[in-house]
Amino acid sequence: MVSAATGRNVVVVGDGPLTADLADGLGSRGYRVAPLAVREVSRAMFTDALQRAHDELGSIDLIVHAHAHPLAARAGTIADLAERDWIDACESTLDAAYRLGQAAHPFLAASHGHLVFLVPTIGLTGAAGYAAFATAAEGIRALAKGMAKTWGHDHITVNTIAYAFAADPATTRMSLVPPALGRLPIAETDIAPVIALFDSPDAHFVTGATLVLDGGIWTAL
Repeated sequence: MVSAATGRNVVVVGDGPLTADLADGLGSRGYRVAPLAVREVSRAMFTDALQRAHDELGSIDLIVHAHAHPLAARAGTIADLAERDWIDACESTLDAAYRLGQAAHPFLAASHGHLVFLVPTIGLTGAAGYAAFATAAEGIRALAKGMAKTWGHDHITVNTIAYAFAADPATTRMSLVPPALGRLPIAETDIAPVIALFDSPDAHFVTGATLVLDGGIWTAL
């Protein structure tokens, strides 16, 4: 059992109910939480925002990236997908993860910290009508593995959680079978504790990994 993270500092990146619920869940476990809403995708924006969080908290031990472009989960067939929609759903979402990683490195190197990316499970399963978002999700998983390989000597771990989120209408639309555990995860009580696990001494030797949290919909990896 992972103990409460009293005194640990986390930056939660993203907008919407998933990010808010993760912040609440981590806060209830003793974290000091700084939210970071993505207003533009640039290394400078992320660097400035992380510096402000660092100044407020004193250090950054954990960064949780749960951002996706607001239009990423909009359905559209591959044949009919407009270029702008592809850029929004795939390229902008992936670029935000890349730019965040660039900005996060010096802060996490200083604290021997941890970076956790959250992506939907559709990257693992594929989903008709959501190819662009699924491509971004798999791209972020590959990016996380590359960061883990590169930054291990800096004592930074980088891991990914592939999730299905109970409060997300897109998850409900894309779920083809019921979860083995009877329901989809709740971010505050089911996902946040696993993020805390990645930040705990118990997981100090885990990096470059993907953990699936969907209640048992997708059971092969």
